[in-house]
Amino acid sequence: MTEPRTKYFEERYEAALGRMLVRFNQLESLLAEIIRVTTKEKLMKPHLFKINEFYIQKVERLDLMLCAFPRWPAPDFERLRRINAWRNELAHGHFHQDPNTGEWLTESVHKKGHKSVEITPQMIDSWTAQVEQALTDVEGLLPYAWLDEPDPDRPLPPGASPVPLM
Repeated sequence: MTEPRTKYFEERYEAALGRMLVRFNQLESLLAEIIRVTTKEKLMKPHLFKINEFYIQKVERLDLMLCAFPRWPAPDFERLRRINAWRNELAHGHFHQDPNTGEWLTESVHKKGHKSVEITPQMIDSWTAQVEQALTDVEGLLPYAWLDEPDPDRPLPPGASPVPLM
């Protein structure tokens, strides 16, 4: 069901969009860090690290890179690819209200002739939950990138953290 045009709906949409994009940026930064450490320090191939890659290029690079490390856990790459599509719809789409129906729609700017779709704050929240799950999965690679084939039963040194301190 479509909500009527209200300031409340716009604010909910904006808040949901902001949460999703913040989590997406965290995920993209984490992918870059894992690729940076792995290519430069583990593989000794610093030329494989590209600082200005798009998110999807980072996902594909990580997928290929993990072939060199078969004992490392693999994140859900299909989810990571879906996240790219959702992020692009939100970041590049045009959010507007259909004057005939009152529906709030996001019009794709990437696909000619693509029909506008209704994207609700609830949909964005569900996408954000998927981004958060992907973030958790990718965080699981950090000990492998930072340490030499870590033993999960071995405790961390005193004062060490399994995730970067911000």
